[in-house]
Amino acid sequence: MVIPRFLPVVGGTEKQCWLLSRELSRRGFRISVLTEREKGTPFYEKREGVQIYRLPGLKLPFFPSFGFFKLGFLFLLAHGFKYGLVHLHLVTSLVFPVVLMKIIYGKRIIAKFGAGGRFGDLETSRKSFLRRFKMMTVRKYFDAFIVPSRSLEEDLKRMNFRNVVFMPNSVDIDYFSVPDEHEKLEIKKSLGFGKQKIFLFTGRFTAQKNLFCLLKAWKEFKRKQSESRLILIGEGEEETGLKRFIREENLSDVSVLAPVTEKRIRDYYRASDYFVLPSHAEGMSNSLLEAVASGMVPLVSDIPGNREIVERSGEDGFNFAPDNAGELKELIEKCMNLRTDEVLQIREKQKVRLETAYSVKNLAGEYSRLFF
Repeated sequence: MVIPRFLPVVGGTEKQCWLLSRELSRRGFRISVLTEREKGTPFYEKREGVQIYRLPGLKLPFFPSFGFFKLGFLFLLAHGFKYGLVHLHLVTSLVFPVVLMKIIYGKRIIAKFGAGGRFGDLETSRKSFLRRFKMMTVRKYFDAFIVPSRSLEEDLKRMNFRNVVFMPNSVDIDYFSVPDEHEKLEIKKSLGFGKQKIFLFTGRFTAQKNLFCLLKAWKEFKRKQSESRLILIGEGEEETGLKRFIREENLSDVSVLAPVTEKRIRDYYRASDYFVLPSHAEGMSNSLLEAVASGMVPLVSDIPGNREIVERSGEDGFNFAPDNAGELKELIEKCMNLRTDEVLQIREKQKVRLETAYSVKNLAGEYSRLFF
């Protein structure tokens, strides 16, 4: 597994790489992860059977991954003969060291794309000659391409990519599970929520996530309601602006929290009632999968990645047009009045979907067949 960043970084791509690596290791495969070293992390460790090699990085203004690119090439050149397959997570400049594995050692190489839309690998690859050259190299040399959404699958096929394989992101449904009502109330109390209805967002605070739309909708909604709270957990370049908006609009019932541990985020999922994801673009949101696995009702923007989790608004969750704060406000109001049986119906539909299509155990089996 070759990935720009890895644990302890816990973004969506990093989490998927770890879930897959750990599950394949449990099935007897020898898995190594090659990544750039984060400050304070060891150069080598073995975690639950997965070997993790972290190489020091050197960032240049025009080439932020220069150090890892250079050392990654040398590592693969020296050790590439040991591996049966190289799986690249995200189509970055690491494409070129991985391609040399195929040229020198004749190894199979597979790439996984991230999000689609204007924030995805395909769109950003058009912004310079070097990025277009990178995408041409990927299309020519890689043996297969993994995509987490059907829309991205269609985009790649339109661009004449071969061997495009749809593999949705996975979730550990044994770890993220629905609490009973007593347990839910106890977790709410431990987090200081009381009996409030909790609306939650977790993820990066970036333009892609469209959080100002959510705050505008919440501002209008709160003119009528007082028994609810909005929690935003994450960090990113829009954090200062979001906090300023909250302060200026006197949204005292909105909390912005720094990223927390996986165990802690599990508590927030299990204590909360509704998960809101207003993104402009998603491949397949890890947070959304974890939230619905924990029993939360999803409110998501009507974009391709989200539609694969909320297929029929009103039956398995709710969707709204991106940037339509008015529509989102109406959905929030509607959710405040959902009956218990309606919530249970949504949970049941999502449970069946997750168990059949998104369980990490099932998807690891699909990956192992693709790999070997």
